Parts: sequence; structure tokens; C-alpha cells
Amino acid sequence: MGNNAGDEDSERFSDLIGDVKRLHHDQAELRPPRKSLGRSPKNARREAPTLNDDYTESSPKPAESYKRDGVQTSVMRKLRRGQFQISAELDLHGLTVAQARSELTRFLFQAQREHVTCVRIVHGKGLGSPGFNAVLRPRVQHWLSGDERVLAYVPAGRRDGGSGATWVLLRRG
Repeated sequence: MGNNAGDEDSERFSDLIGDVKRLHHDQAELRPPRKSLGRSPKNARREAPTLNDDYTESSPKPAESYKRDGVQTSVMRKLRRGQFQISAELDLHGLTVAQARSELTRFLFQAQREHVTCVRIVHGKGLGSPGFNAVLRPRVQHWLSGDERVLAYVPAGRRDGGSGATWVLLRRG
């Protein structure tokens, strides 16, 4: 019988993918593993301050980036360039506003307890929302700007989620 079926499959595969160019490089971008912040114990959860939830649809649109008074321009530049190590991240995709607020509260509290200084919050771009309007992004920005633990935030770099994620610099706990 031979390998006719295998040869046909190889030809079809080659036709589908077209010309292939081998990449030659010996460097890999290595990133340290991100910390997984576990659930807080019940008593610690009660101590966590609640994020201000006075955001309404008619509220002014929060700034894409934010810095607390006293944060140097050079620190913001480093944050925008992605020069801080992201030590933990939180993905809010698929959560309701109330769930996202609760998770963000817990996450920031736990990050501060573990002395994490830079985190990534993934809130999405709103592409799955009715009218493709971001629901979580403006709320997350509003909550972050009102939280004393937050020194600054900027949209994440393209490789880290772009406008669908936010890099946050936290006050040392």
C-alpha cells in the first residue's frame, strides 16, 4: 500500500501554509513567573478597604493614565516603557461589575500584603460588550485612581494587552 495517504496529507498541508521561512535567532525573551495571589483568609478580607463605587455612566471618562501627586515623571516614563517587573496579575474577563470590584479589592489588598509593587489588571477592551463599549475599563481606572495604594497606572504595552489591560504601580505595603 505505501504512504500515499501520508504523502497527500503532506502536500495538502504544504499547500495550505504556503512558503515557510525559518527564523534564525538564539535569544528568547524570558520573563520571571508572575506571582499568583491566593485568596485572602476570611479575617483578612474583612480588613480590606472597599473600592469607591460612585462611578456612573455620566461620570467624566477617567484618564487613560494616572499618577498620584509626588510620583516623578521618570517613574511614569519607566512604567509606560514596561520597565517595572510585573509581579502579579488579575484577569477580570467575564466578570460582572460587582464581581470585578470585589476581585480588584481583594487583589490589591493581597498585593500590598505581599509587598508587590507592580501588577497587571486585565479588564478587556469591551469588544464583547453591547455596542462594543468598554464596561470594566473605565470603572477599573476610576477605582484605581481613588485607591490610596495606587501610585500610578498606564495602559499596558501592546505585548501585554494594550488598552485591554493596565499596568499599576502600587505603594510599598
